[in-house]
Amino acid sequence: MKTFRVLSFCFVLTLAAGAVYAAAAKGIENPDAKKVYVKRLVSLAGLDQEIVNSVQQAINSIKPKIPKLQEKFWQDLLANIKDTDILDLYYPIFDKYLTTNELKDIVAFYESASTRKFMSVLPQINREVSSAGTELSRKVSEKIKKKLETAGYKIVD
Repeated sequence: MKTFRVLSFCFVLTLAAGAVYAAAAKGIENPDAKKVYVKRLVSLAGLDQEIVNSVQQAINSIKPKIPKLQEKFWQDLLANIKDTDILDLYYPIFDKYLTTNELKDIVAFYESASTRKFMSVLPQINREVSSAGTELSRKVSEKIKKKLETAGYKIVD
């Protein structure tokens, strides 16, 4: 009887080890570890701040319509945006498209000195690109206008 128990235990242990190995081979991931990477990536990429900014914009558009509402109400509303709410928003989307290892690599990329530098100057880059794009658009419009006038079309401003 004792031998049967030992053999049964070994059999169950072998099945469990096989299931763990099969799960790992199929890429079944630890959701807790994945959540840690999603949370870190959301923070590094500034996605959490984008949510807060969106709520702030919504508040700014609603506030004038309810002038008697105290400022504390709006402050409390913003203060109640929790990390878990933001994680609950992003996790299922990131989980759908990225593995834990991919998230780990992306987090490492965002934590690199070069990426941190890039992210810090990105607003200035975007402003300059926007200005340059406006200037390019103006030049292209002038060229189009000249071509049309040369072809006999009258341009009405």
